Amino acid sequence: MKAERMRQLVMQVPAQVLVPLQAQAQVIPVTMNMIVHAADHHIMVISIMVVVITIIMAVVHTLMVIIGDVLVADLVMVPMDKLQDHIMDTYHLRRVVHLHVQ
Repeated sequence: MKAERMRQLVMQVPAQVLVPLQAQAQVIPVTMNMIVHAADHHIMVISIMVVVITIIMAVVHTLMVIIGDVLVADLVMVPMDKLQDHIMDTYHLRRVVHLHVQ
């Protein structure tokens, strides 16, 4: 009964009111989808940039520490072979070098 009444009411609504309403109802989800898609894309790009920047910073930091060790060793007159041993031990490079040598 209620559904029938609703249908009659809708039928009475003039077409010039109904058509724009239907058009709006279709436009809104599309724009929402576009906004969400754009946000997803930006979030992805930003997260990739954060990861890349973090890796670059880690590499630069390690290089700076090694260079710092070399400079300090130079000032304190540590022999070069001892310094190489220290760097190898500190950064676990010995395993990497051995892997490359084999």
